[in-house]
Amino acid sequence: MKTFARVIEICPIISGTSDNGNDWEKQTIVLETLGLEPMTLAVEFMGERKTKQTKLLKMGQQVEVDFVIRCNKYLDKWYTRLDGLKAKPMEEQAEAEEV
Repeated sequence: MKTFARVIEICPIISGTSDNGNDWEKQTIVLETLGLEPMTLAVEFMGERKTKQTKLLKMGQQVEVDFVIRCNKYLDKWYTRLDGLKAKPMEEQAEAEEV
């Protein structure tokens, strides 16, 4: 899915090492969608390649975000998360179209 939104919170990067010995990192970006009925979304970006994109974002900035909705069941409860695929400031997109 794709949404256009404003960044309202940039959570700290969380990192660690998996049981297999692989390093990992993730960052959650909280967004407010643009439109008549704004929604608040917390999108999680997992992996160094994706967190490089989130480091370019600033509070209050309007962004274009691609994400996937994922659900899983754990101990008879269902959980939903938004996994970020791509995030870029909307100003970059406008500049690229001008060139």
